[in-house]
Amino acid sequence: MSISLKSASRGLTVVASLLCLGGVLSFAKSKQPLAMNIILASASVAISSEFVSKSNHNKANNQLAGIVAKHNNEWQILNTKYQQQTQVLRETQALRDELQQAFSKASDEVILKKQVIEVLQGKVNQLVVDFESKTLELDSKLQQEDMRYQELIDIFKGLIFEHLNERIYKFFNSLDESINKKLESQDYQAIHENLIPFKDKLQLHYDTHCELLRSIEGIDGDLADIVTDILNIYSRIVDEQTALKTRFRNLLNLDERRSLEDAYSTLADITKTHTPITKAKDLLGEYNAFQKNQLDNLGEKLEDNVNSLEEMRGQVFDLIAQIEKLSLEKLSLKQQLDEAKKPQQFYGSGKIVEAGNQISEHYYKLGYKLDCLDWTETSTGYTLTFGIRNNSGLTEKELFADNLHEQLASYTTALKGTLPTAEFNRQNCTLILTVQLRPSVKKEVDELSDESINRLARSWDTWKKHAKKWNRIRITGGSGAGKSPLTERIVSEQLQHKKVKGIDAIKLYNPQAGSRKDNWSFPSTGKTHQDSIRGVAELTGLCGRKYQGSFGIWIFDEVDSTLRQAPGKQRPTKDDPEPEPPMSANMLSIITQIDHTSQAVFYLGQGANTGKIPNTTKGDWNNFSKPKSFLLRAIAKKFCSR
Repeated sequence: MSISLKSASRGLTVVASLLCLGGVLSFAKSKQPLAMNIILASASVAISSEFVSKSNHNKANNQLAGIVAKHNNEWQILNTKYQQQTQVLRETQALRDELQQAFSKASDEVILKKQVIEVLQGKVNQLVVDFESKTLELDSKLQQEDMRYQELIDIFKGLIFEHLNERIYKFFNSLDESINKKLESQDYQAIHENLIPFKDKLQLHYDTHCELLRSIEGIDGDLADIVTDILNIYSRIVDEQTALKTRFRNLLNLDERRSLEDAYSTLADITKTHTPITKAKDLLGEYNAFQKNQLDNLGEKLEDNVNSLEEMRGQVFDLIAQIEKLSLEKLSLKQQLDEAKKPQQFYGSGKIVEAGNQISEHYYKLGYKLDCLDWTETSTGYTLTFGIRNNSGLTEKELFADNLHEQLASYTTALKGTLPTAEFNRQNCTLILTVQLRPSVKKEVDELSDESINRLARSWDTWKKHAKKWNRIRITGGSGAGKSPLTERIVSEQLQHKKVKGIDAIKLYNPQAGSRKDNWSFPSTGKTHQDSIRGVAELTGLCGRKYQGSFGIWIFDEVDSTLRQAPGKQRPTKDDPEPEPPMSANMLSIITQIDHTSQAVFYLGQGANTGKIPNTTKGDWNNFSKPKSFLLRAIAKKFCSR
């Protein structure tokens, strides 16, 4: 490539030539010097332009040649890259075509799979419908066969229990007999010191197996879990028995090994003087090999015999299973029948309870059924009430036949020189035994004159102003002292003070309800000592919550007798980590917390000496309001006897 400047130079030359020609013509006509100058100038311009044009043309071409060469090289490089990129583009287009084909194929497969999935989904829906219908059918069948399933589990547990029970019994008896024989034999005297500790540990293993056996009855859950747990227990017992057999056999082999080692030592000493040692060792080795072979054969035969015995035992168990089941059912029914025939016993502990239960058991052995119904303390002792419905024709002569009267005095620890007395109530079929423990106290003469009574009673108007505001009151006195009427009068004043109408606010717990000594006009919420224990626990719960609901009055009569029958403090156990507190603790809790509630409590009893009330101290009762005995008698006589 070259640059041409001829067109520009030529134009300038043409212009200069025209000027020069015009100057010549002008000079020819006018002969003027200006025309000559123009001619010379034009000629010079034309020649210079041609010369400069040629020179610049050569320089421009020389410079352009290098630039062109450089650009040619760059163009060749770019052209090479272009060809490479073109090749890559062609390969990419080919790969794209392949991918498009694969995508098209995959799309067809996806469509096909969608069609297959739709078909399968339809079948799955149909299967779900069929499964639900089958499930409903199975549920109905399972509900009908649920009892059979439980019976099957119980039968399975019973069979395994009986089998393991017999196996444990026979195994330990057999092993104990074998050990005793070995201890009595002089042939095994060398291992007696090993057998004795082994025998001492048998009882521990026996107890462990019995505990595992008893745990079978408590196994619950799915059938697979029950079978797995029972089989684990069975395998453990069998494995431990096998281990005990092996240890016992090893102890016996210990004596044989010791004898063999002694014989080997003796034989080695003899052979040193009579025969070569190597020969004796060879003979001994052959003998040991022979004995080992015999032992292996014996073990194989023993294992075969054990397997055969187990199979026969399984067959025998299957044959006698029904007989054993019937025998167990018969024995269970007999035990239940015997237990049902026994007389009812007193609940709790104490001398009175024990005496009543001993009397009931003694007469049951003689053929008389005396049900323990109730007992009550009196000022001189106590009374025991028995039900004689099953022996309604029992007479006092039969009751005290032979020396039974003296035996009753022994059972009840009656006062020396006194015997229990009997009182029959044929209408209620009850027998009341009255026991005297201490001499009769002479009835105190009321030393209060009518004037003293009127004077003390006049203080009632002042005293009741304070009594009606008390939330905790304890009233004690002997039988017939007027505790019940006085309590009713105080309760009446409290109900008026609280402006509460109706008897619903009163909760009376009266263990003597319905008896001759029931002097209450209020209806009884609880009529037994157990009801009183539950009532104290309920009030304790209200105190713990600081109950502020409707006003209520809780009256607990005969609390000292109830405390003697209430169970004592229970220790925490695994099944009951937080046992219920005893009644005495609940009563003391009420004393300290009743003021924080909307309730009031009355404790009535005959025991004035608080230091002798079970599970309490004298200081625990100091927070109670206690009417004086002379005031109690005066007010009861003046107002409550009307």
